[in-house]
Amino acid sequence: MNIETKVLNTRKSKSGKMKESISIAILGHVDSGKSTTCGRLLLSTGEVSNQEIVSNEKYAESLNKKSFKLAFVMDKNKEERERGVTISTETREFETDSKIVTIVDCPGHEDYLKNAIQGMSQVGYGIIVLSAKDFEKPDMSIDEMKESACNAINHLKLLRNFLVKKVIIGVNKIDEVNYSQESYNRIVKNYSKILEANNFSNNPEDIAKKKIPYEFIPYSAFNDINVETPANELPWYEGSTLLGAVDKLQGRTFDNDAPAVAKLTGIMSPEGKGLILTSTILSGVFTVGMKVLIKPLFKELEIKSIESDRKSLTEAKVNDAVGFSFKGKIAREDIAKDSVISEIKRAPKLVSSIVVKIKTEQKVTLSHKQDVQLYISTGRTSAVVEEIISIQDAKGTMNSTIPVSEGKKEKKYVPSRRIALVRLRPIKPTIVSKQGKDCVEQLSRVIINDGKMILAMGVVTDFEVALSEIE
Repeated sequence: MNIETKVLNTRKSKSGKMKESISIAILGHVDSGKSTTCGRLLLSTGEVSNQEIVSNEKYAESLNKKSFKLAFVMDKNKEERERGVTISTETREFETDSKIVTIVDCPGHEDYLKNAIQGMSQVGYGIIVLSAKDFEKPDMSIDEMKESACNAINHLKLLRNFLVKKVIIGVNKIDEVNYSQESYNRIVKNYSKILEANNFSNNPEDIAKKKIPYEFIPYSAFNDINVETPANELPWYEGSTLLGAVDKLQGRTFDNDAPAVAKLTGIMSPEGKGLILTSTILSGVFTVGMKVLIKPLFKELEIKSIESDRKSLTEAKVNDAVGFSFKGKIAREDIAKDSVISEIKRAPKLVSSIVVKIKTEQKVTLSHKQDVQLYISTGRTSAVVEEIISIQDAKGTMNSTIPVSEGKKEKKYVPSRRIALVRLRPIKPTIVSKQGKDCVEQLSRVIINDGKMILAMGVVTDFEVALSEIE
């Protein structure tokens, strides 16, 4: 890749000034205050009016959920508001002094892992929201922390898989531990164990080896403590505010010579505008007038317009959330939920099987012929472990001698915390990318789940194309 093709992702702000564009997944266990944090960030930056918050508060009171007035900025649908949980991913934008920030509010409940993964796969950074009370007990073990907030740990693993550049650990509800420095220090000590165990580190030598840096920030989203301005309630704290830390994040560069690829996020039919496909740009650059291919429909169309936040754009770049309209006819019912829009010549492939280099998680195994759930950036599909090709031995060599489980039904399997090469066959053709030239990173990274827990994560190294690609 030529260095000249690397470009900093910038966009024109509301004032007309060019600012770096970044995207952040907001994650956290249920009841950590994740959506409330999103609402506070939008209110503090003027993207939400006080009038809207007052309206939300009245509606929240009618549901006996008065404390959800900020969360309802992001949790829009009736079921989310009545249950008090985020179900779908919601995307909004705000500006800081130097950044245009896209935040993706990801579901915290394990039942909506698919939606969370789709949100995480399109970002450069993550904010993990913790509830201070969950982690203030002295010398908590990792098992104890899993009981307090298991999904906060799973989210870290997923962010690592999708190669975020940094994670901010937001210690929310610091008021509920009386703004105590002692409690905050215990939380930092406890949760750092999880970070260090999952390939996160602030040691410069470790960062050079691809470990991911992190930063802790205490705040209260509901009470607006240390979100926008330094807090008098935290005289012992000398670090950044939450918005200050966001503003310091570095903008991402992208390769403007990479294949133009976007994943579908929704379909709209606004009056007088025809069909609009809302999408997130995964790689490359899309422009008005460009000829594109929609898969798995295999339909070629020309981009008529590109819009974002009701503004017309001439182009869309990596991480931008936009709406495409097209010249030519396309029926809503023909568009699959896991569709990909791309340039024609370098489109990702529709495949019938994939070879994945994985690492199994702690205390789990992966067996030959096992039925699993396969998560990719575009969605989820059922799959079977068709073959265990090789497993890395103690010397770091990939070995084709596979262990066999004991018992009546002997099966080859990948032991816990081992690197292996496996072949998976989805129940339906799936769009992926593989490591190498023109790789679209988000479409090459997969997560394997058994319906209850994450079994393994890895990258696609090879595949077998589907018949529809050949025809």
